Amino acid sequence: MNTRFNFWQNKYHGRINYRFAPCKRKYIIGVLIGRADAFQGNRNPHERIYMKSWGNFDQHIAHFEALIKLILARNMLVILIGGKQELDIHNALSPEVLSKCVDYVGKTSVAESIALASLCDVVVGIDTGMQHVSDAIGIKTVSIFGPTSPKQCGAYSDKAVFAQIDEPCRPCFATETGFSCKHRKCMNRITPEYVFELIIRQLNS
Repeated sequence: MNTRFNFWQNKYHGRINYRFAPCKRKYIIGVLIGRADAFQGNRNPHERIYMKSWGNFDQHIAHFEALIKLILARNMLVILIGGKQELDIHNALSPEVLSKCVDYVGKTSVAESIALASLCDVVVGIDTGMQHVSDAIGIKTVSIFGPTSPKQCGAYSDKAVFAQIDEPCRPCFATETGFSCKHRKCMNRITPEYVFELIIRQLNS
């Protein structure tokens, strides 16, 4: 299950406590909890505009909690991956969810996060740089797309699938100066159940 080590193995895996790897669970799912880059970064984190956020701050938390619970219910191991900039999201997750995951949010460098991703069978999250890196090292990914298009911004390998909803206004490629959407249907209509179905599809492919 965990044989896909790469050149990060010797340099970075030794600095990561991955004693969780030889466990009875069949699959390991990496969950990237981040929202991509924030606009208006001088504002309160809960009020920032996140082009790719899975709804507003509270919705983003609720969606990821629901997705993690669906994964855990199938007796899969969840590794939470994220940098220090994701600690506000991390700290908003319920203690119940955090206690059941292998939690590395804010505890690893970029290279160590890549090493963690290499342990996973599937990595899931918003379209971010780490999703692209996970695909580049040969890991199956499920990336959540809203105002952008995976045809232009997505990973290009056959190991990548995309959670997206067709809307007549999509893709709009919202920018810091051009963000005017009020309904955010392209992200709000993507359900945790739909994303979970894509994870299962990836595991069975």
